[in-house]
Parts: sequence; C-alpha cells; structure tokens
Amino acid sequence: MSAALGTTSFWRRPVAAPSLRSHWPAVLCLGALVLFLFRDAAFRGQVFYYRIAAGSWPVWNPWVGFGQPLWANPNNEVLYPFTWLHLLMQPWTYYTGFVVVHVLLSAAGFYALGLRLRLSRGAAALAAAMWVASGPFLSLVDLWNHLAAAAWIPWIFLAGDVAMASGRLKPALAWGATLAMPVLAGSPETALLAGLGLVPFGLRLAGAGRSARLVDRPVVRAPAVALAFALALSAAQWWPSLELLVRSARLEAAGTARTFWSIHPVVMLQTLLPVFPDRLPLSAEVRAAYSEGREAYLRSLYLGASGLGLVLAGAAGRRRRLWLLFLFLAVTGALLALGRHTPAYAIATFLVPPLGAMRFPAKAMILTAFAWAAMAGIGLDAWRRDEGGAGARAAIAVVLAVIAASAAALAVVLHAGAEEWGSALLFRATSPRSYTQILAPTARALATASLLAGTMLVLAALRGRRAPATAGLALVAAAVALADLLSVHHRLNPTAARELITYRPAALDVVRPQRFQRIYVYDYFEAGAAPRYLGHRSAYLTQVPQEDWPVPWLDALALRTALYPSVIGNWRREGSFDRDALGLYPAPLRLLNQALLRTEGSPLHARLLRLAAVEYVVALHRQGFEDLIPVAALPSLFVEPLVVFRVPDPQPRTYAVAGARFADGLRAELDALAEPAFDPAREVVLPGPSRTAGADAGAAAFSGTSRIVEWRPDRVRLAAELSAPGYVVLVDGYDAGWKARIDGRDAEVLRANLAFRAVAVPAGRHVVDCVYRPRSIIGGLAVSGAALLAAVCAVAVKGAA
Repeated sequence: MSAALGTTSFWRRPVAAPSLRSHWPAVLCLGALVLFLFRDAAFRGQVFYYRIAAGSWPVWNPWVGFGQPLWANPNNEVLYPFTWLHLLMQPWTYYTGFVVVHVLLSAAGFYALGLRLRLSRGAAALAAAMWVASGPFLSLVDLWNHLAAAAWIPWIFLAGDVAMASGRLKPALAWGATLAMPVLAGSPETALLAGLGLVPFGLRLAGAGRSARLVDRPVVRAPAVALAFALALSAAQWWPSLELLVRSARLEAAGTARTFWSIHPVVMLQTLLPVFPDRLPLSAEVRAAYSEGREAYLRSLYLGASGLGLVLAGAAGRRRRLWLLFLFLAVTGALLALGRHTPAYAIATFLVPPLGAMRFPAKAMILTAFAWAAMAGIGLDAWRRDEGGAGARAAIAVVLAVIAASAAALAVVLHAGAEEWGSALLFRATSPRSYTQILAPTARALATASLLAGTMLVLAALRGRRAPATAGLALVAAAVALADLLSVHHRLNPTAARELITYRPAALDVVRPQRFQRIYVYDYFEAGAAPRYLGHRSAYLTQVPQEDWPVPWLDALALRTALYPSVIGNWRREGSFDRDALGLYPAPLRLLNQALLRTEGSPLHARLLRLAAVEYVVALHRQGFEDLIPVAALPSLFVEPLVVFRVPDPQPRTYAVAGARFADGLRAELDALAEPAFDPAREVVLPGPSRTAGADAGAAAFSGTSRIVEWRPDRVRLAAELSAPGYVVLVDGYDAGWKARIDGRDAEVLRANLAFRAVAVPAGRHVVDCVYRPRSIIGGLAVSGAALLAAVCAVAVKGAA
C-alpha cells in the first residue's frame, strides 16, 4: 500500500522519534509567543473579565432562572478535567491558567501535527504560531468552552492520522479520547467539525488501497473504533445534555435563530483586511445590516494579509495534494460561517443533521483558521525550496500587490474622507472627538497591513533570484507573516484590574432581600426593550461614549454596578425570569418568562412577580412598575439611574396550600394563574384534566407552614406542618431529575404553577427532602466508566500479548 500511496504520502511511513533537543528552539519560541499574547494576565495581575462568573457545583445551578441544570449544560464543563482546578483557585487565577495552558496545548499539538505531515521544524513552528495568533482562535478566549474545544483540533487531526495509518487499537482509542475532549469541554460541534474535516484525508487513503477489502482497511476500522469510544467516553456529558436539549426550544428554533451570527460576506473581507466594526461606534442601521445588531461573535476574523503570500506559495509546491486538502477545509469552514447568506449551511445541515443543533455559524471559522495555518506551513517549505518556478512567484506577487493596494487605498479613504464616511456610518453621540480621530486606529491598522503585505511582495519578487539567499528570505517571510498577526491581535482580548471582579456594587446595600427570596433584574437585551423604555437602540448606553471610555472594560463595570442578571450570583443573590440566552429553558419556564414580558404594566405582571417569590425589582426605567413600591434611584454608569422597587406581599420561597387547580396544557395552566379568583396562598395550579380539588369549605380552615431547614445547590430539606392533606410548594425551577422523600418515603415532585415544584403532603408534621439526581447523569457515568475500564483492559491485554 505504501507504494500505491506514492512518495508524497504521509500515512504509512516509519517515524523515528527525533531528539527532543532539536525541538527546543520551536518550543521556546511558541511559549514566548503565547506569553506575549497574554502578558497582562500572566505577568501584570490583570484578569479576563468577560468570562469569570460564580456558580454551583456540580449538578444544579440555583442562581440562574429559578435554578437550571448545571451538569447537563455543556458550557459549564463539569466533566472536563481542567475545570476541577476551579475548586482550588480563585476564578481569575484559574481562568488565566485555563487560557494560557490551552493555547500552549494547542500550539504544541499543531507543531506535532506539522512534523507528522513532514513539514520542517521551522514550518511546523510557523503553522502552530499562526494558528494560535489567528483572529478566530484568539477570539475564543471570551468563549471558554469553545477555546478548550478548539485547542484539541490539532490533536484530533494528529491522532486521526496515526490511527488511520497504523490501524492499531491503541492509536484508535487515543483518537477517540481526543474526539471526546471537545464534548466534555462543552463544544460537541467542534468535535463534529474536526471529525468531518478528517473525512477527505480518510477518503484519500481509502482510494489508494482499492485492492483491499473496505472493511479490512485501517482507514475504516480506526474511525469506527474511535467514534464508538468517543461516544461512550463522553456519554456522561452528552446524555444529560441531549436530555436537556430535547426539552428545550433549541431544536424547535426557526432557521433565523439557528443562523444568528452568520458572517456577512462584506465582513468576511476582514480575514485579509484588519477592519473591526466592533471597535467603532457604528450607527444602529449599519450594525443591524452587517452584524445582527449585536457585537460580533468572533472579535476578529483576521488571518493576515501578508500571510497570504506564504499560503499561496504551497499551491504550486511538491505538497500540492496536501495543500489542496487543507484548502478544501478552509473553504468549507468559510462557507459554513456565512450561514444564511449562502445555501451551503442549509445543504450541510441537511446532509449532516447534527450540524442543525449548532447555533451561530460564525463558529465554523475556526476550521478555516486551522487550515490556513497549515497551508502557511506548507507554503513556507515550498518557499524555502523555491518550488513552483517563476510563474508561481509572479502570481503570488500579483495577489499581494492587490491586497497591499486595497489596504492602502482604504487607509487613505478613512484618513482623508473620515468626516464624510464617519457621518454616514458612525454614531458619535456626545463624543468630543472628530470622525478623523475615531477612525485613525483603523486607518493605521490598514496602513500597517499594507506595509507588511508590500514587504512580503518584495520578498516574493526576490525569491529565486539567488538560491543561497532563498532560505534566509523564507525566514524573513515567516517573521513578516507572524508580525502581521501580532500587530493586530496583541491586544485583542482586553484585561482589567482584579478589583473589577472583587468590586461590590453599592446597589447591594439597597437590594437586600429576605433569606431565600428572589430579585428580578430587567434585561434590556430583550428584543425591543431598550427603544421602548429607554428611548435608544443600544441595549445599554453608557454616559461616556464608547470611543471615549477611559478603560476598555467600562461596560463590564457598568453592568456589574447595575446588578446584571448573569453576575448577581457572585453576591449570592438569586435571580428570576432571566433571559434564555442559550435557548435551553424548558417550555413551561419559557412560557412563564414570556408571560411576564407580555403583561408589563398590568396587574398580572405584579401577580407573577409575587408568585415567583420576588422581593426586589431592579431596572433603568419606571414605566410598567406602577404597582410596585419605589425604594431608591441610584446613580449608574449608564445614562439612566438605577431604580429599585419592592414587590408588595411576595410569596415566601416555600409554603403550604390546601387546594389545587388542574389545567390541561401549558396555556391552560397560564390562564389559570391569570384568573382573578386564583389565590396562590390557598391553592396551586397543577397539570392534568381540568378540575378543582381541595377548595371546599374544609379547606377554608386549612393552616399550613413550610420552611427551609437545609439548602444546598442540589438538595433542599423542608420542615412542613399541615392541618389537612395539601401541597408543599417550593418556588424553584422544576426538572424531572428532582426526587422527593417525605419522612424517608419516596414521593413525586409535581410541576406546580407552570414552572415550579410541589409535593403532595399528608396532614401533620413532616420532613420533605428534595434531591436532584437525573437518571441521565447516572446512566451516562455508568457508560463512560465502563468504556474507560474496557479501554484500559483492552490496551493491557494487547500489551501483554
């Protein structure tokens, strides 16, 4: 088979383990690059402030949306091994280590993959450097689960290469383990993209061995073993996550919801031109047209204008077949990232249905960045050997000339025509700066890119003139390509002083609910909320315009001072009616949240707040809260003051009632809650054939109490005393994984008042224990444990043989 594959094959060859000493220069350079990119966090005590949050461990999170599954939400990475260090470190220390370690891990994996693909050490090191310095990869620092998953992509390709080449069990199991890592890290779509990315490589190998039976080929056996082991090993994560997904709105989401954050074709030009709309105060119309009206999902798509010279150099080299495979991956990733702007995404989700669960097509750009870096490494070797001849050099020179001229022209336009273009595209608000000053950083970035692309053009023209100098020119070209990325991305991920995370807002001295009572913080990211109540299109508008912020993290500080829902758990405040940003809420809770928004300004709005044990409401507006008691108006960093209200007579967190109203269907349950005759202090709404129970004359004399005697994230103990049989209600989110025991005897947890919990309790004094133990977690752990044990035994038996 080796002969059939030809001399360019990298699949079946003896690979001698080289001396590690020869790799130290590359290792040290890659380590220095990573530490330079994150120097503020690594050496200056700064923190990555966007993604540090507090939560519970490890199965249920009580701080969000009346409580939500923690383990089942893959974003929480409960089973990802690195996450366990969070138990031993402060959040900011943990996340700095998380970022640096994963970037180093990915760089090492790409370097090893480059060597496996028979790149020179210098080319492999450059490919690894361009990968971790690329815009799509560095943009994932704000998206911890996707960063961890993307870090494993080079290792997935490396393990897949070894497994399909050898056909042995141990490499196949290692490949399966690398495929499982992104799933455990909370980004199964990354494992899917990487696995699909290896398909063309496998097809190439399968086609080379036509004489063998298909089932006997390692290229078929190895993926089958790897896939089976990956699924079994990660079952403890994907099984609960799948259960959560099936009960949520994610699968029912319309195409527009799944394709939100599709990259606009104009914005795709950012891959070669460093223009970043997020850094500019775009007008609402422009932002809506090109970036969904929101910030970009990826801060940067930039892959390097000058790096294109190296990428194209590999097109005419000896490794052209390998280069074309990576070109296919790059184009595939870009087409998927365009989302709804091309038919490619719809076709791909039809052919590969699991891709349909992947929201935000922009994620696929990580595959493009990976392939681009590999092509640059192939191109560097081709450049060093002067492969391709004069025709290839001329074509590269022409492309670089076009890119350099385009960047230079845009820089001149933004400098000379700043006032004209700025007034058409930007919203300056009250900023004292001119449009020329606002656009100056973008013009400088374009000028720098033009200069570096021009430098690469000169190097391409000189290549081949003098053979002894070609290797030196290749080294300079690599330095130029890397400098291009660093000039744009060395401050891509802003950091802040550690005090931002430890800061305690003054509003907490006012918003002091009774123990176990909830608060409701209005979220202006809800569609249409800001224009309706605040009079501006931006969800939150700071007093100081964005372009004049004294620090880049002013928005983060402003949201913390306003007790934004996602951070109140840091101060042990339990929220309510939180926006379902991930689309993972079950249908009853989703309907309850929608009802609260639809009834703003009506008596039902206040009733729903009381029903949900909400004691305080925090908002930036007053309209619609007339039924609440104003408490304070506090200064904020936004243009509006922070207004605090108290909800009159809210229900306690747990209480006992005698009667029940049964309603058939979620809408009927909501209607029952809205009926004027419904009194939550006397009865509860339960699902079932429509009827009323327990509302007789005897129920009028009913008395009952319930109080929390022990509270943990995954369990609650209640002490209840009822004069007659009734129901103990707990105003916490319902999930089928909650189990109850009354005085040690099993009892059913009922979904009550649409989205909360209740237990039918007999008369007398009782202890009610509620514990969260979903069967999917127990079953998933059993499958994963069995798979790991089987793999260890199989490897041991093979080793003994």
